[in-house]
Amino acid sequence: MPSIVITGTGSYWPEKILTNQDLEKMVDTSDEWIRTRTGISERRIAALEQASSDLMVPAAEKALAMANRKIEEIDLIITSWSWPDAFVPGTSDIFAEKIGAPKNLLAQDFTAQCSGFVWALGWAYDKMRLYPKKYQRVLLVSGDVTTKFVDDKDRNTCPLFGDGAGALILEYLDIEGYGILGYLEASDRNFLDCLSVPAGGTAKPASYETILNREHFMRFGPKGGSPMLKAIVPIIPKLMQDLCAEIGIEPSEVDLIIPHQLNQRIIDPAKKRLKKLGIGIYDRNIARYGNCSGSSVAMALDTAYREGLIEKGDHIQLQSYGAGLKYGTVAVRWWLEKFQE
Repeated sequence: MPSIVITGTGSYWPEKILTNQDLEKMVDTSDEWIRTRTGISERRIAALEQASSDLMVPAAEKALAMANRKIEEIDLIITSWSWPDAFVPGTSDIFAEKIGAPKNLLAQDFTAQCSGFVWALGWAYDKMRLYPKKYQRVLLVSGDVTTKFVDDKDRNTCPLFGDGAGALILEYLDIEGYGILGYLEASDRNFLDCLSVPAGGTAKPASYETILNREHFMRFGPKGGSPMLKAIVPIIPKLMQDLCAEIGIEPSEVDLIIPHQLNQRIIDPAKKRLKKLGIGIYDRNIARYGNCSGSSVAMALDTAYREGLIEKGDHIQLQSYGAGLKYGTVAVRWWLEKFQE
């Protein structure tokens, strides 16, 4: 029975680095305050002329190169983003043009904020299973220029976020027992007021007043982001256990969990709990890239593989959480051999 496997991964982050020491000159904060509360030391910042799709292109090119595929061999493009290039036209079509895709190659947009990439991966998996002859090869790419929606005068949000992109190639291969094994997704709307961008949509269109009031930037709610973040801590091991039950494997068979790289203080309690079960958790990108919204999981998958932490036969789970609260996880049995330069 054929499997839907990952045959290539890629990531990209802008050249500009914004360190905690740089932030000390911008707002009332300190390197120690940021690191002890988030684990973040630096983040990447897109250039003024860079849009989300611009970050997607090099990430996708790296994934195509690893899979030894050309864009003309792809049957479907899916772009995941929290921050589109524009409302019209679709970011997927803008990206498709920039990467040189055929004019009639279907490109689709998917957004679920910080859970976007993981949810889009589940969506791609379903489309490939439903139409196996139509979609043999899919390019899934996630890119976010999050910092353009961060207020550099707000000490609570500006240290948290960075920019980046990640991508992967999904293919049908005539092998059994590898690739995507299953996924779960869920919502909990008890935290809708924890984080928002108040203006810029149809509920509150842009105006002189909204710009003056800086309402086009992300803002924490009256209680801050703590209620949502605290809720995520027990979700990490629970998602792992629930997905294992769903696909019929034991938690002890999981080799590595790659979570949304949002905050070290959130990851650490789960990391300690999972370590007792012999399960590793990848969190290296938090310190060096910060929270790159939905793209952080895609970036972390690529960096973890290229660092030699994933090899053929490993059971891994990708997890995402955030934005109100949406969360999800995808189980993969890795097919590629251990990465070598």
